[in-house]
Amino acid sequence: MEQYEQFSRFMPAILGYRDQFISLNSQLKKTTLTGKISSLETAENLFAYMETTQQKFSELQRRLLDALVEQNLHRVSDLLGSTAQVSIDILVRNLFERTADVGFLAMDEDIIDFLLRPDTQAEQRASLERRLFEYAQKYTVYQEILVLDAELFCVAHLDANNKPISKTSSFGARVLDSKEAFEEFFGVDSLYGEGESALFYGSPIRQEGRVIGALVLVFDFAGEMKRIYNKLQEGSLGVSYALLDERGRIISSLNESLLPVGSNAPCSLSEKLGTITLKNREYFILCAKSRGYQGYGGPKDWCALSLWRVDELRRLEFRRSVEAKLEEDIEDSPLVGASLASIINEAQEIYEDLNDVVINGEIIASKTHSYALNAILDRIRAISHHINALCIHSITELLESIESASHENLRFYSGLAMDILDRNLYERANDCRWWALHTHFRHTLAKESPTAEEIERFGEILCAIHSLYTVYYNLFVFDASGKILASSHPNEQDKIGKFLPRETLKAVLACKNPQEYHLSSFEPSPFYREEPTFIYYGAIFPPLGGKPVGGIGIVFDSTPQFHAMLEDSLPRDEKGEAIEGVFGCFVDQAGKIIAKTQGGEIPPLEGVFEAIKGEGRAEKILYPDGGEQLFGIRRSGGYREYKSGLYAAMFRKV
Repeated sequence: MEQYEQFSRFMPAILGYRDQFISLNSQLKKTTLTGKISSLETAENLFAYMETTQQKFSELQRRLLDALVEQNLHRVSDLLGSTAQVSIDILVRNLFERTADVGFLAMDEDIIDFLLRPDTQAEQRASLERRLFEYAQKYTVYQEILVLDAELFCVAHLDANNKPISKTSSFGARVLDSKEAFEEFFGVDSLYGEGESALFYGSPIRQEGRVIGALVLVFDFAGEMKRIYNKLQEGSLGVSYALLDERGRIISSLNESLLPVGSNAPCSLSEKLGTITLKNREYFILCAKSRGYQGYGGPKDWCALSLWRVDELRRLEFRRSVEAKLEEDIEDSPLVGASLASIINEAQEIYEDLNDVVINGEIIASKTHSYALNAILDRIRAISHHINALCIHSITELLESIESASHENLRFYSGLAMDILDRNLYERANDCRWWALHTHFRHTLAKESPTAEEIERFGEILCAIHSLYTVYYNLFVFDASGKILASSHPNEQDKIGKFLPRETLKAVLACKNPQEYHLSSFEPSPFYREEPTFIYYGAIFPPLGGKPVGGIGIVFDSTPQFHAMLEDSLPRDEKGEAIEGVFGCFVDQAGKIIAKTQGGEIPPLEGVFEAIKGEGRAEKILYPDGGEQLFGIRRSGGYREYKSGLYAAMFRKV
């Protein structure tokens, strides 16, 4: 009742129901009293029963109004909780890739060779910075890349507009002294910007166990948060977002007039829905911490915050345009919880009780010739019909609200799955192009007769890469004839000496520059146990330019990776458990399912998929046996320059 009193004033439809319930309850009470006075001797037990029924109706209206308010608050909690959770989890997934990048780039042979030859650094610096530029062209998430020597001097960097003062860099010093695979830091450092906070990733550069320098990447934090906010704003009803650091300080904000960067969190942070007052307005607020990814939790104790104006609650109210009626088996729907099922049953019982009063009253009137009772019974009959209609309307609106919320969730989480997939495949497209630029690959394949030792080193390099990037099943290198020379997977060594399919080789060798790559169709492949997957191919060019002299193929481990993406995208309850009866899939442009979660029955998508795939709206599938499924489907919007052309869909049985 407390929630009803606090929030119902922002829900006009619920206030309308309240007034109607009060009016009917008053009429029922007066009619009962009139009946008791005028027919006490002939129908004493009847109107005592009527009084009990009236009390049950009073209790029902309270529970029903509370349920209507509670459902809207549940939708608010879902809205704020899901978007806050997604904003932090999507960021952490992205930053996980950065932790692998910085460690791998710190092992780059060109950078190590540059640091080992200080006497040639002046003449070779331009060459190294071109290599850093090539890296930034592939991984477009970086604003700056810096190479520091063991004395903390910046010997090369990418951004010509940046004036790093490396000697005073506390982060650079920390990286040089680090025993970890990487270091991360958000804040102000003399390596980048002019007193502006930035997100840094650093790794020591080692040669035979000795630290000879440090590699530092400056992540495009502001650009990434803008992309995340833009994605979340689709259908978010004007929610405001912010990201907070371990001190509860706002480090990124969608609405700086309300949540300015640099200020402290406006209240104590909680992962449960609460309310606060800001600038004389009341807001709902909810926070979320990252669930982590692949064992990486993101920057320590960061969390996301979502805010929404309380007076916007009216935007969640569902307005029916057709006559309402309750289906007989509505209690069996997975969308209906035990509490609502109880309300539905109780409403039906009250209607039946009032009908029984009328029938029994008519029998009493007939037997006792108390025809004055008929007027009261007619009044009870009319009130009964009004009560039944109002209960049906309010309960049906509640059910429609639940179904509408489920539609919204399915579409939101299908969008999340698609965003995760796009971002993941973006990284894969970057990896194949960058690894194709490995100096040893380029120099060796450019030779007419590479030595056995040089070819053997291919395998060592591939294994080192594979140990850092675990989303792949296998990595392999091939020459210009398509002959496979090395492989990273111990169970795929039998592929060495065999040849790529002619059409695949032709497509790879047709690449005109290191920015281009070839992506296979999603189909069964001998390079992936005859199961379907994507294989990314990067052409390997000779050091001095010219036509490709070979290439690298990276086999995406699609079965577990797609399944993990879908599982991570499923809507979850307050305990973090996936909601029962919800399952998802990835779909190609032809409507063919390429991956799905366990246990769910994916309906035939032919026709339905073609009809709605361009719209991206949630729909309902009806089956001949009367069964129903809600589903939401979202088309890929791509991530940065990468476009996948795929779709994600989420289903829920109703």
